[in-house]
Amino acid sequence: MTFTWALAARNIGRSPWRAALAGAAIAMGTAGIVFLWAFKNGIIDGGSANMIDHAAIDLDPPDGLPYARVLDVARWVRDELAALKAPGFAKTSGAGGLHIYVPMPPSTPYAAGFLFAQIVATMVANKHPKLATIERSLKARGRRIYVDYMQNAFGKTLASAYSARASDFAGVSTPITWAEVEAGVSPKDFTIGSFAERIESAGDPWAGLRTAKAPDLTAVMKSTTKTTKNTKK
Repeated sequence: MTFTWALAARNIGRSPWRAALAGAAIAMGTAGIVFLWAFKNGIIDGGSANMIDHAAIDLDPPDGLPYARVLDVARWVRDELAALKAPGFAKTSGAGGLHIYVPMPPSTPYAAGFLFAQIVATMVANKHPKLATIERSLKARGRRIYVDYMQNAFGKTLASAYSARASDFAGVSTPITWAEVEAGVSPKDFTIGSFAERIESAGDPWAGLRTAKAPDLTAVMKSTTKTTKNTKK
């Protein structure tokens, strides 16, 4: 215990929030020492709690809608992102939906990531109102796919990549390529049973997410403002 306290004092520092992290790590025992090491070496960045690394768009279809329609909306999201010079990385949700992640510039506040996702979702819904919507009310959505940007609010969660889901086919939320989207991939292609083979054959389609160039959010806002003004004319 003395060793752990010494390690905490040296590696975490004396500010109240850092002391709280140290206390939590101490309570964790050996796992806590690993946590402290990761924190010290920048693997865990305690100063980034209010910043967003990625913006995410969650495509949530109504029950029974063919997955091909979800893929249609995913392509429209990709196209809007491309117009904004933003890369998008897709993954199945592990159930009936699909998630698209976009890297954000360093030190991007949650509010900015939220607004970016809202802009993209709104553009898709406005251009394709028969199939896509940003209506949160189930009744208002009808049989349309909910293009959800609200998950970018602080404290919201999404199923992580490679997490198993409680679906009727034991699905795994799996990163996929846009070529697979074009080919008509199905979420049932990725299950607990096929997971190991998938990793071995495809590697990590999200490897580029860690190095992709994030969009220029200032340029996005200027472009969106200009488009809005031209639409009103």
